[in-house]
Amino acid sequence: MIEENQKGLTLLEVLVALVILAVALTAIIKATIENIRATAYLQEKTLASWVGLNALNHVRLELIPLPNAPEHRDIHEFMLGQQWEWQGSIKKTRNAHIQEVHIKVFHLPDHHFITDLTSYIYGV
Repeated sequence: MIEENQKGLTLLEVLVALVILAVALTAIIKATIENIRATAYLQEKTLASWVGLNALNHVRLELIPLPNAPEHRDIHEFMLGQQWEWQGSIKKTRNAHIQEVHIKVFHLPDHHFITDLTSYIYGV
């Protein structure tokens, strides 16, 4: 017999509330995981950009000579607490006084490509 002044929730109402809560928590966890992945990717890309900019500055200062494209020079470097490899080459442009410097940055030890940078040197 059901009383008219019943207090509390039925079992079905509790189960429906738990299902809604589970779906909401799953979405929140998935969004958090995607955020963590994106942050790790951006961190790796930023560090690789710094390695590439450092390589470009070494080339600009003529500390590291690079061959003409399509050949390239491979340099292994320990920077920012990680092992990196970058490949660099120089390409002539239409202007005899300007050269294009191209740098590709890889993360070691798995040697996966992360970013590439292009710059120009004047007065060569």
